[in-house]
Amino acid sequence: MELEFTDDKFVLFALMRYALPRSTYAVNIAIENIISNWDKLNYFDQKQIHEEVISALKLYSLTSVDKKDWQAVLDLKIKKE
Repeated sequence: MELEFTDDKFVLFALMRYALPRSTYAVNIAIENIISNWDKLNYFDQKQIHEEVISALKLYSLTSVDKKDWQAVLDLKIKKE
């Protein structure tokens, strides 16, 4: 998925929020789409994604594989404000 419109960003966030507490194939789809569109997101969106992933890692009992996969998102650098 390539982000082109505000609605696409909404779908990306919805996918992430759906996938965060789960151990399903949706996790891989969400992470791949976040990573491939990371540079198109603004500072606030990138920061929001990081905050939600950090919160989910603390809140949910994710598998070690899912934690490692989500860590790839946290390793992405946030743009300067």
